[in-house]
Amino acid sequence: MASSSSAASSARAHGLNNRLAWWGGAALMLLLSWYVGEIQRESLLDELELQARQELDLYVSHLEGQLKRYAFLPSLLAGDFRLQSLLIAPRNREQQHQVNRFLSYVNEIAGSLDVYLMDAKGLTLAASNWQDERTFVGSNFSFRPYFTEAMEGRAGRYFALGTTSGRRGYYFSSPVGESDEPLGVVVVKIDIDTLENNWLNQETELIVTDPDGVIFVATRPEWRYRTLQPLSAEAIARIRESRRYPEVNLRPVFFEQQYTRPSGAQILQLGEPGGAGYISMATDMPQAGWRVQLL
Repeated sequence: MASSSSAASSARAHGLNNRLAWWGGAALMLLLSWYVGEIQRESLLDELELQARQELDLYVSHLEGQLKRYAFLPSLLAGDFRLQSLLIAPRNREQQHQVNRFLSYVNEIAGSLDVYLMDAKGLTLAASNWQDERTFVGSNFSFRPYFTEAMEGRAGRYFALGTTSGRRGYYFSSPVGESDEPLGVVVVKIDIDTLENNWLNQETELIVTDPDGVIFVATRPEWRYRTLQPLSAEAIARIRESRRYPEVNLRPVFFEQQYTRPSGAQILQLGEPGGAGYISMATDMPQAGWRVQLL
């Protein structure tokens, strides 16, 4: 009996050892599989990150090139005697008609959206759209930061939805006359739609945000005029005062940050049921005041 009991115990111990060995082997295989999977995942992320960085650099270079095409134009127009003459004698209808036609010609040749001239109080005296039903002539844009900056003797830059046209635009402005006491301000507005459309149908998502984190260029239209984070009451009040985004509900798009890679790239999850995951690369355009993010 003792021998039989000892044999049974030995068999049970042997079976237990086999099971432990099997589970140990299975655990080791799972660990190795996980480790190999993590290596492959990180390798794939490295590849995606490199591709994203190259695409982001390419698009930022394109954006900067587009802006440079127009940045010089307001200061060039500011030196034109016709604009200065109208600011000195704003009631001269013949001079106003001449400047309207000149600005219309410049706008057509430059391929901009609008070109217009304001007096020192922000009243528009002449504009390239002078013949349109919703012309800028007679409108006052003194509330716009690009007007304030130019009247302080500096070149102005600003993005906003047009209060008259309702179209997205980027504005360049320049003081007309002496910089310490300008006679008025000349403005060139360019189209944002074309900058956005150049990136449609790509395998990536692109967003451009203003200094407050409001998205104004996006390959997904439903992200436009939404924010990356909830805005403070102060920021909302400032945006409303400048009428940057009139009649727009500035709701946030929630991206849940999973983690940040050593390179600084972020892994994000769209904060909605079944939201897509993204690797995010971002860079600043300080002169324009933009932040460009490729997802």
